[in-house]
Amino acid sequence: GFIGTLYLIGAIVLLVMLTGFRVMGPAELAASALATLPLLAGMFLGRRLRDSVSQALFRRGLLMTVMVIGANLLIRAII
Repeated sequence: GFIGTLYLIGAIVLLVMLTGFRVMGPAELAASALATLPLLAGMFLGRRLRDSVSQALFRRGLLMTVMVIGANLLIRAII
C-alpha cells in the first residue's frame, strides 16, 4: 500500500545519503542486507499467523503485547 511505498522511498533516500556521505561502507551494506532476511521471514510468518487467527483474537493478542511492552517501559523508567 501507500505506507509501504512511502517507507521504501524513505529507506532508499536514507541509503543513498548514508553511502554518499560515506557513513555506510560495503561491510555495513552487507550486514544490512543480511539483516533483511530475518525481517522478511518474520513478515511472512506474521502474515500467515494473522490470516490463520481470527481478527478479534489477533487484535486482543496484539493489544496485550503492546500493554506488556508499555508496562515494561514504565517500570524501567520508575526504577
